[in-house]
Amino acid sequence: EDISYITNRAAVYLEMEKYDECIKDCDNAVERGRELHSDFKMIAKALTRKGTAYVKMAKCAKDYEPAIEAFNKALTEHRNPDTLKKLNEAQRTKKELEQKEYFDPSIADEEREKGNEFFKAQQYPDAIKHYTEAIKRNPHDVKVYSNRAA
Repeated sequence: EDISYITNRAAVYLEMEKYDECIKDCDNAVERGRELHSDFKMIAKALTRKGTAYVKMAKCAKDYEPAIEAFNKALTEHRNPDTLKKLNEAQRTKKELEQKEYFDPSIADEEREKGNEFFKAQQYPDAIKHYTEAIKRNPHDVKVYSNRAA
């Protein structure tokens, strides 16, 4: 008994862009591999493939969480440089998407105005908090940096 036929079928599903079927086969391979006490490398391969399917399905930053979890599990089974590279890519892409999703100039303007109000009332720690939030929301607005510096 070997789980390679299940992982190979998962690879075919991955190439056919049938990601849900790929994930099911990978879960099945991991479960079967544990029952058969298969080589850790085979279980890690199935988990890496599962993570890759999740990455291919991802549309927003939150969608990367199951992929990152699968890659981490794969690395606990077998430390593979390819899996580590995929994990790092998924984490980097997730972080970039989070920043893009967080970027909102209108909210940044609101936060800047709140910061201005607190600054006028001489409540400097609160002003800094709102200016910092405005910078996070729109790091390209130079006015906020000078406001926070004051």
